[in-house]
Amino acid sequence: MIDLQGAQSASRYRGIGRYSLELAKEMVRQRGEHEILIVLNGLFPETIIPIQDAFKDLLPVDNILTWHIPKSVFVQGWKGTKHRHRAELIRERFLSSLKPDIVHITNPISDNAVFSIGFSPSCLLTAVTFYDLIPLIYEEIYLTPNSKFEFLYREKLEHLSRANLFLAISESSRLEAVQYLGRESGEVVNISAAVDKKFKHINVTPDIEHHLRQKFGLQHPFIMYSGATDPRKNLLKLIKAFANLPLEHRYLHIFRYLVQ
Repeated sequence: MIDLQGAQSASRYRGIGRYSLELAKEMVRQRGEHEILIVLNGLFPETIIPIQDAFKDLLPVDNILTWHIPKSVFVQGWKGTKHRHRAELIRERFLSSLKPDIVHITNPISDNAVFSIGFSPSCLLTAVTFYDLIPLIYEEIYLTPNSKFEFLYREKLEHLSRANLFLAISESSRLEAVQYLGRESGEVVNISAAVDKKFKHINVTPDIEHHLRQKFGLQHPFIMYSGATDPRKNLLKLIKAFANLPLEHRYLHIFRYLVQ
């Protein structure tokens, strides 16, 4: 069973959403004789049909199931402790009712998905995709100034501690789980990251390059960063590294363009 909230929550607009979806699709392709169920969160109704479409040639639509939280639980938002715990219990009981051999959670630390492990009496064998522990490692930036976020994050870490298997997206992530969560090395496996086949190196002809440069006003060489701007992305270090380049390189890529 794959809990695919990683492709539903706010993370769906970023790398985690794409990673979760592509990993799940490849798991389905390689399922052999195994039965795979995908479970979705009814709090994100706009994502149901797009996810069903993504699997239409891979998995029967009946294998994609949705669980729902009653309005009486969600009325004040599930981030309140009482409502959050009710939502977690509903989700776990739904999963248990399907009697899965193993549950794979694609994004256990998402801030607006419903996540828990071992909250209900049923003990489900659980694997999680493990990305990083940046808020914990840099708690003075992410946790200390925000007590509400710290409470939620540490609660999720407690649930995470009950996972049976960590599927780390890199060797660095694997080492974080071992060092900061005290996991045994054999419980954390580096599976690297899944990518969409559309991301690939391509040869751009001079005509296409000229067209793109004209379209976007790119008259000079440039350095492009595409991503978030919070501290974990190390943008300040990127700028400092650029500042250490020889002057002619800095001038060529940035200063000349700004002056123009």
